[in-house]
Amino acid sequence: MKRSQVCLVGMFPPPLHGMSLINEYVKNCISASASPLVIDFSPRNLDRSFKVRFGKIFRVIRCFFQLLSYLIAGRVGSVYLGLSGGNGQSYDAVFAGISRVFGRNLYLHHHSYQYLNHFRWLTKLLFAIAGKEAVHIVACDKMACDLKQLYPVVNKIRIISGIAALEVWNSEVRHRDRIQSIGFLSNISIEKGIMEFLDVADHADQAQLPLQFLIAGPFQDEDVKYLIEKRMSTLSNVTCIGAVYGSNKQAFFDSIDVFLFPTRYANESEGLVIHEAMSRGVPVIAYSRGCIEQIISDQVGLRFAPEEDFVVGTVEKLKKWVINPETFQIVSQTALLQFNETRSLHAKEMEALCAELIYGNTK
Repeated sequence: MKRSQVCLVGMFPPPLHGMSLINEYVKNCISASASPLVIDFSPRNLDRSFKVRFGKIFRVIRCFFQLLSYLIAGRVGSVYLGLSGGNGQSYDAVFAGISRVFGRNLYLHHHSYQYLNHFRWLTKLLFAIAGKEAVHIVACDKMACDLKQLYPVVNKIRIISGIAALEVWNSEVRHRDRIQSIGFLSNISIEKGIMEFLDVADHADQAQLPLQFLIAGPFQDEDVKYLIEKRMSTLSNVTCIGAVYGSNKQAFFDSIDVFLFPTRYANESEGLVIHEAMSRGVPVIAYSRGCIEQIISDQVGLRFAPEEDFVVGTVEKLKKWVINPETFQIVSQTALLQFNETRSLHAKEMEALCAELIYGNTK
């Protein structure tokens, strides 16, 4: 079977976030069979300052010429593009256009709901440039339906959850017979819901619930760090352990009993950290955004509509689990079972996608 070289375009670690994690996984998956060409325009930190944003323009321009040189040299058969959520789609449109002009197979991987919560003309233009033969990769059925409804030009869709990209932790999952510790893990920012997490800790303390609250992750910037540390100084039941990766991340999830994901980010797509929590038998309480409503149910945790009171509802649920540990145990076991079944399914779909990128569609 004839191979063609794959060109991967997008953001790769560092920094590590959902999009870069999935792109890195696709790169490693393809590398097992063939060496891909990688075009990386990721900023090297989470800073959103004008200086960082302005510097990205020059990296992207360099990447345009890099892709063009590969295509002219005939080195590329397929182009995989990790899509931006906002105005970065103007760059994506150029990458897609160049690839289409040279007649290459084009794959667009969606990581955001920013253009699915509301119609965007820039997105419509991007998809028109990519053409009807472009393959769109989305995280869930809901995302696929929303995409086709808003942008009818989309024709070919693969549904592959980012759960496939998660590291497999092979150690035995701790059996949980009661609830003691509540966790938060993310790039720590207001929009990721850190204030709601601290409010839950405060309310739980006032309700005299015997719970400890653990925060992990890097701070978005120094202003957020100052704000959170000031608030934490008034809470005796909260600890922050900083960024965790690899075995330290596993240890974090093994040390908690419930995971909170109160993201205020309206464009949240999937929240891979939800899957990571469930992989260790940790029930999840989250706001229902994007694909999250298809991941979280009463059987594996609790979800809230964005307009609902996350803090009050979460404290009530925690109180019920403290009083009825048998109910909590069942939810914990179901969360682990759901993770294993879902990951197995989507890992196979991801393997099939990577083979298609290398060898073409053999159907």
